[in-house]
Amino acid sequence: MSRFFLFLVYFAIVSFYFVSCAPTPSLNNKFDPISETYRELRLLECALQLDSNCLSTYQLSGTITGLISGTSLKLKLNGGQNSSPISNNGSFSITTKGGSLSADLEIGEHPAQLYCTVEHQGTNSESGKNDVIVSCPMARLETEGKQILWTRCAYGQVWNPNGSNGAGDCKGTGTSATEYGLNYSLNFCSNPIGDCNGGSGLAGGPLLPPPWLNSSTSQVYSACEGLNLSKKFGRSNWRVPNIMELKQIVYCSNGPNPPLANFIQCNGGSTMPTINTSLFPDTTVTQGGAPYAGYWSATSYSVDYAQSFQVSFRTGETTTPDQDQSFSVRCVSTL
Repeated sequence: MSRFFLFLVYFAIVSFYFVSCAPTPSLNNKFDPISETYRELRLLECALQLDSNCLSTYQLSGTITGLISGTSLKLKLNGGQNSSPISNNGSFSITTKGGSLSADLEIGEHPAQLYCTVEHQGTNSESGKNDVIVSCPMARLETEGKQILWTRCAYGQVWNPNGSNGAGDCKGTGTSATEYGLNYSLNFCSNPIGDCNGGSGLAGGPLLPPPWLNSSTSQVYSACEGLNLSKKFGRSNWRVPNIMELKQIVYCSNGPNPPLANFIQCNGGSTMPTINTSLFPDTTVTQGGAPYAGYWSATSYSVDYAQSFQVSFRTGETTTPDQDQSFSVRCVSTL
């Protein structure tokens, strides 16, 4: 029997098997790679960017400032997935999947205790975006179940993203002799009789928006409201912190833990200023050269309607000065 004849017999048997005996693929089996349903599901997952295997990969490069030690952030294109983490200040080069180069670049995951912004979207290239600029000018802390954003610099000081080797500082204006522009001449209310918190019948109430009683003015309110008018760091809900929020950022290196009770100082031996200087750089322990570091809260004193709470970051103590006295402010924004 010739080899050619044997080949024809073998071919006929194999063909008969695949035609008559091989299993027919299930057209509606989503787990069968050769079924129509499987192919349709994969196409849908790609369209919705649920399957990372079919997403476009982009390269992102640029600079980041303001990170503190031990923290990192992730970027993403709008509609895409988070990038690999960025853990150090300075230049970065990372990859991300999904989204589109025509979409805005966003912070996909903020660092612990910080809140960052994309200052410059960068320029598009064939492979991604170059010259992106990211900075972290706000601290982020939880108080009474809310995420509170803080300006890392006190009012009057200016965030300098490139200062301190890229860690950022508050030396964007002035000098150490002027406490880098710190404004310590803000009153709670020009008339210290409760005119800015509802009058004598509302002792203990919060600082209210204008108009105030008896044509009074509140410099501390106007300071934070000015940040709203300029949309500081892209936000428009800046305000004076309440006393519990302000107490939360006191740091006593030798105890006790915050919040401290009213009229109680940090234990002896605690470092000054009594605040986390990694989060709040260039916080001074003097104001106008005087050995004090008082910051207003928006909470008036329930015992005396003419007084309001303030915190000293020299000692950590909460006291209740008259509302027409002059101190500083560090504005907050609820996330």
